[in-house]
Amino acid sequence: MKKLTLVLLMVLGLSVGGTCLFAYDYESENRSDYQLVRWDRLGSEINHLNRMLGHVRWELGRYGANRQIRYEYFRIKREADQVNWKFQHGDYDRRQLRREVARLHNDLHSLELQLRVRTWDYYRWR
Repeated sequence: MKKLTLVLLMVLGLSVGGTCLFAYDYESENRSDYQLVRWDRLGSEINHLNRMLGHVRWELGRYGANRQIRYEYFRIKREADQVNWKFQHGDYDRRQLRREVARLHNDLHSLELQLRVRTWDYYRWR
C-alpha cells in the first residue's frame, strides 16, 4: 500500500510539473516591442566586409606585412568604418554603398595578393 501511494504521488508530481514545461505564453504574441532587423543583401555584404577585415588583419601578422601594406590596410579599415556608420544610421544611397563595399572588398583582396597569401588562406567571399 505504501508503494502504491508513493508511486501515485510521483506520477501526480511529475504530471503537475510537466504541465509547466509545456505552458504557452499567449501574451508574447501581442507584443509590439519587436526590433526591426535588416535582413537584406547589403547588410550581409557589409557583414562579409567586416569579417574580411578581421581575416586580412590576421594575415598581416601571419605573413609579415611591411609598413606600406599595413598603411593601406588601415586606410581601407577607415573607409569600412565610414561605410558601417552610414549603414547603421540610414544615411546612404544603396547603390553607392554597395559599390563602396565591392571596391573595399577588391582592395582587401589585392592586399592579400601583395602579401602573397597562400590560396587556401584567402578569405572566401561567397
